[in-house]
Amino acid sequence: MKKITATTTRSRSLAGLCVLVTTLLLAPGAAAQTDQMYFPAVDNVTNLLVSKINAETARIDIAAWYLTERSISIALINAHKRGVQVRLLGDRGSIFEIEQRTKAEYYWLASQGMPIRLRYNPTWFPEIVHGKATIFKGQRLVSFGSANYTPFQLAPASSTNYSDETVLFSTDSALVNAFLTKFDVIWNDTTGEPNSRISGPPYLKNWDDACASESACSDYRTQYPNAVRATISTARLEQNYAMPAEMVWSQGPEFNNRLVQEINAESNSIKFVIYRLTVDNITQAVLNKFRAGVPVQLIVEPTEYLNRKWPEFWLTHAYIDKLWAAGVPVKQRRHEGLTHMKMLVTSRYATNA
Repeated sequence: MKKITATTTRSRSLAGLCVLVTTLLLAPGAAAQTDQMYFPAVDNVTNLLVSKINAETARIDIAAWYLTERSISIALINAHKRGVQVRLLGDRGSIFEIEQRTKAEYYWLASQGMPIRLRYNPTWFPEIVHGKATIFKGQRLVSFGSANYTPFQLAPASSTNYSDETVLFSTDSALVNAFLTKFDVIWNDTTGEPNSRISGPPYLKNWDDACASESACSDYRTQYPNAVRATISTARLEQNYAMPAEMVWSQGPEFNNRLVQEINAESNSIKFVIYRLTVDNITQAVLNKFRAGVPVQLIVEPTEYLNRKWPEFWLTHAYIDKLWAAGVPVKQRRHEGLTHMKMLVTSRYATNA
């Protein structure tokens, strides 16, 4: 089976660029030798990540939207203190506007001298660091998927309270190299992003500069008066490895159209787990296949079906209703947790998103 591996975004807009968004088509057979998929509903991915961080001897590159799992933070600081180079990429929106626990965790990490850079330009959605990826240079390993670095999304709280997620660990050389290059280019911050709404870099700020620009960070030095200032180098550390032929690093039409292409090509079955559905062409492609007699199974997250936070989110309710009214089988979770997975499965492809 071929596989698309992807990370997608939760953003207020479907246009523009989101950093560390990837779609990849792997050749048949590659996944069996190099990939391991974990499901935090039943797997403790926290422990696995901590063990990999503890085992790393060269460099750890990590991109995080939400980061509240203290055991991961402790492992990263311990790696940093034993001489392993650690580079943490975050987003000003999640830290200073959205998630107070993530803000507190970044405060602590920054106070320990962790090299941190934040996506800062532009400051609005959808150009954000929404990735959940860790690259282990020495182990030639990358992990990424739908789960944020939070206790609830990386391991089950109980047999009835968990988050439906996927996290892929891969030692596939082409994939690892692609992540090494992409992260390095973003960290270096001298290369323009083709889908950005602004003319060019810099897109990032170092932690101290970002904090100084934010009223929401005014208490950082009060909380950590003896904070260690990180030494941050933005020099390139990796060569420009070739990207896999069908790698996509952006959200919006480039990714959505690739999903539509695969849905349109499917004649056996379509299984879709959807966190948020705000795209008309994907909705219509699924509906067309259902009307053509292709079996379709859809699982949705009920809180997102009812989400009214932003007008764009209302579309999820409308598009799910459109599919349900046409007779598409739709189910939702009964457990206490969350369906945060974004997974399309056809007879030829599966997404990790």
